[in-house]
Amino acid sequence: MSFPCDTGYNGRMLPGANSKLVQKFIHSLRVGQFVGLNFTVLLVVALLIGLAGLSAYRVSKQQNEIILARHRVERLTLELQMLTLERTNLLRNFLETNDTRQRLAYQSKHTEYVTVYSELANLLRNAEEARALQAVVEVEDAFDQLVNDAFALFDSGDIQEAKALWNREGGSAINRILAATERWNDLQAENNEAIIEQAQRTERLAVWGVTVLVILTLVGGATSTYLITRNITQPISYLVDQTKSIDFDTATQIKPYGPVEIAFLGKSLNSMADRLFQSKQALEASRDQLESELLSASRTQANFLPDSSLTNHGLDVACFWHPARELAGDFYTHVDLGPGRFGLALCDVVGKGASAAMIGSLTLGLMEAQLPHYDRPEALLKAISNKIYHRFKGDNVVVACCYAIIDEQQCTLTVANAGCMFPYLKQHNHLDDIEVVGLPMGAWPDYHYYSKTVALQTNDLLLFSSDGLTEARNHRGDIFGFARLESVLQQIPPHATAQMVIDRLVNRLQAFVGSADVSDDITMIVVRVT
Repeated sequence: MSFPCDTGYNGRMLPGANSKLVQKFIHSLRVGQFVGLNFTVLLVVALLIGLAGLSAYRVSKQQNEIILARHRVERLTLELQMLTLERTNLLRNFLETNDTRQRLAYQSKHTEYVTVYSELANLLRNAEEARALQAVVEVEDAFDQLVNDAFALFDSGDIQEAKALWNREGGSAINRILAATERWNDLQAENNEAIIEQAQRTERLAVWGVTVLVILTLVGGATSTYLITRNITQPISYLVDQTKSIDFDTATQIKPYGPVEIAFLGKSLNSMADRLFQSKQALEASRDQLESELLSASRTQANFLPDSSLTNHGLDVACFWHPARELAGDFYTHVDLGPGRFGLALCDVVGKGASAAMIGSLTLGLMEAQLPHYDRPEALLKAISNKIYHRFKGDNVVVACCYAIIDEQQCTLTVANAGCMFPYLKQHNHLDDIEVVGLPMGAWPDYHYYSKTVALQTNDLLLFSSDGLTEARNHRGDIFGFARLESVLQQIPPHATAQMVIDRLVNRLQAFVGSADVSDDITMIVVRVT
């Protein structure tokens, strides 16, 4: 089926006498045929470029092999000359000193000479060079015969006759070798220069030829690709531009034009925009409902917590709780444990969001139910830890918790810690942390916690906090840290109330964080012994 040209399409006609025929042919193709034709053109271009590159590579490799072979010929020629001189010196020393080591060394050099000559002969492809090298070999053979005669006389005991033979004929034999070697060296050097220059010229011509062919192929391929795809790219570009506007206004309507498939795509986009508009309205309604439910859940979670301020048993207590999201994993509680005893706990569930809030609510209920039944903080932490471990076994649920009991009659504070920050104690302007360590609750079954007891005095100040306080970051990524926290605590006036301490800490934290978002829940409990 052919597609007539859309009257709304404002494309230019191709130049030339046959432009209308070409235009008609292009518009008679389906989009798939456009793509196939374009792909075929690109494939042919890639094939031509690949063949050209392969040819250039082979030519370059062949010429490089020729150049390397000539360099090898040059090095082997130099080795032959060196071996000739070394053999001559070793023979002369042997005849003069009768040292058999000199003779053995001569024979070793002669073997090396034969090996080098064989390799050099295999590398030569020039008849003139082969004849020159053969001339060197012939005088070398005559020299070897002279050496063998001298060795034979020496081995038979005619040492003086051997020396006389060498003195009589050795010099002329060496001169013949040097003359033949010099002729060979001159010819080899001249041929090397010519052969290397020719190889480099051939390589350059191949590279330039391939470069020109590649450029022409790329230009031809790009031109044909443009001419083939032009009649579908413009309608598609129009659809892309209109689709971008749907991101901002889902009520946007597209005017379909171009080939039938593209026009159909425009109509489909209009239908999609209508459905997106309806979905957007439904999502906004769902979002408003979810936000309302989260807000209600956040108020409910806040109602689970006890009063944020308390004056009881000679204690001034103030609490601060700030969730990073609508629902928090931090919580606290304080309970009257009977005559002169007061318990308080601060917990931080590992994690954030609704899951952490549900686990925190469960843990808070367990703690408030179990607090009156345990006289020691470490016993309570162990019991709650076992319940969390067995209930959420396999889900890696852990809860950090710091639980303390203040005994008014004995004026003591007993603290057990399960992975929380160490609480701070300020006495007489001296600030120190109460170091008690332990794994978070739920991390290990039957984990044994221990506690630490410290004496309290009037006007002592206690701070229990989650790590959200010290790990709060400003817009530069700096953390609030322990140093700033301790600096604020050191500056607290001696008779400041617990709420005043909370206010000062919160103000200092807000000034540090600025406009940056709080990434973790922050919970604090401040106790002033009054």
